Amino acid sequence: EIGRWRRHLFQGLAETVGQAQAESQQQAFHVYNEARDTAETTARKTAKSDREVIDAIRKDPAVVAALGVARAAVSKENVPAAAREQVSTALIAVDQPEQAAQLSMQTLAREPDNRDALNNLSQARYSLGHYREAIENATRLAQKDPNNEAAYTTRALSLYYSGEYLKAAEDAKRALALNKNNDIAMATLRMAETKIQPSDLRLDAIAAAQAA
Repeated sequence: EIGRWRRHLFQGLAETVGQAQAESQQQAFHVYNEARDTAETTARKTAKSDREVIDAIRKDPAVVAALGVARAAVSKENVPAAAREQVSTALIAVDQPEQAAQLSMQTLAREPDNRDALNNLSQARYSLGHYREAIENATRLAQKDPNNEAAYTTRALSLYYSGEYLKAAEDAKRALALNKNNDIAMATLRMAETKIQPSDLRLDAIAAAQAA
């Protein structure tokens, strides 16, 4: 009952912030964080896995309402990019990649080299199954920041699901070189290695020789 009461409370707060057009982006995002924390605490009482907790957070009405308010607050033109990308990251976490992509594209329209926006957009496009675009965004991010683990991880996944297994393995290795505990990169590497054919290795060797 307490958990239900708190969810209603935060949903009401989110609606109040929305009606007041969110006095500030910080206030709107604070409401979202509070709602998310409450949803997670409630979910962990009965959930049997982290996946169930994540699913519960994504579906929680207060979280959805609060994040909607935060998204509306940062959609304005004069909002700092950092605030907009903070919400974009949250949208990706609750499986709303299309809305996240819209915010990050808004940021990149003004700041083409914004690393947070490139990262969020590449992840959002990967989630949407737009692998070519995800690869392009992740490549731009890697060019701007060669030590960006997320860029190689997202590009590795996108390459894998594009059928480019050898390149996916190479990017997964790059991510692991930056963080050996990157479970997603490790899983991608293992999947890619099972798909690589001898012909792929020969073609790669030929390409390397031609480039030398």
